Amino acid sequence: MDDLVGYGPVLFTREKILRDRAENIATIDAQHEPSVKPFLDRLGVNAVLLRPDRYILATAKSEKEVAALASVKLPSPAAPENSPNFQ
Repeated sequence: MDDLVGYGPVLFTREKILRDRAENIATIDAQHEPSVKPFLDRLGVNAVLLRPDRYILATAKSEKEVAALASVKLPSPAAPENSPNFQ
């Protein structure tokens, strides 16, 4: 997944999110990636926001909740080799 979306937060949704609604978050929707649908079905939600460390931060059921997740601004971690404390 990191090769596809990088090391930032990722929003999995059932339907495509317009780019202007999710400016700071990579999105993967079930229409373009069919494996997303069973994942969302198992959780009983319409969207899942993963943190950069790939733990679930939040889920959404309603369209309003999905829109709220799309607008969340989370930092993306720097790659270890770019960190000033990396030895």
